[in-house]
Amino acid sequence: MPRSNFQRTDFLLGALFLFLALVTLFVWIPLDIDTGLVERVRRRNIIGDSLGPVAAMILIGCAAFTLMRSSQNSPMVSDLRITLMHFGFYIAVFAVTLLVMRLFGPWLIMAVDMGTQTELSYRNLRNIWPLKYVGYVAGGTILLSALSHFMDQSVTLRRIFLFFAIGLGIALFFDLPFEDILLPPNGDV
Repeated sequence: MPRSNFQRTDFLLGALFLFLALVTLFVWIPLDIDTGLVERVRRRNIIGDSLGPVAAMILIGCAAFTLMRSSQNSPMVSDLRITLMHFGFYIAVFAVTLLVMRLFGPWLIMAVDMGTQTELSYRNLRNIWPLKYVGYVAGGTILLSALSHFMDQSVTLRRIFLFFAIGLGIALFFDLPFEDILLPPNGDV
């Protein structure tokens, strides 16, 4: 097969995410966050504001590097339009996921308000179980389901339940050990 004008898509995508992870890790986080990874407050250790972003960027950087290394087995870019369509799909899926994460909890409370004639505020309820998990778990389930459908051209009900369990497991992993953490995007609501 003749070599295309474009590099392998996996290599380019991995290089892009590795670059973004390194810039975020070494430029954005140090300039934007004042606390360290772990802080000592009143003789007890607490999570610093930079621990989550630093851990995420390290994982993204490792995944990006792995993607770059495994790109020699990936197909060459044959059509730029198809590549751009796939990239657009990923952007659309992430945009919908972030909207669901951000808006599902407040919409749920608004629906309860309309049905019960009460005036509840999501801001006051955002750290109460199970409301603190609904946006994060719903968005995660949608993200994993959409990406699974894109990769395998099918999604089963069993997979959706598995993706729901994965989202809930990640939420519990971050929420249970710490008493004062708000899962995204609840801190902004």
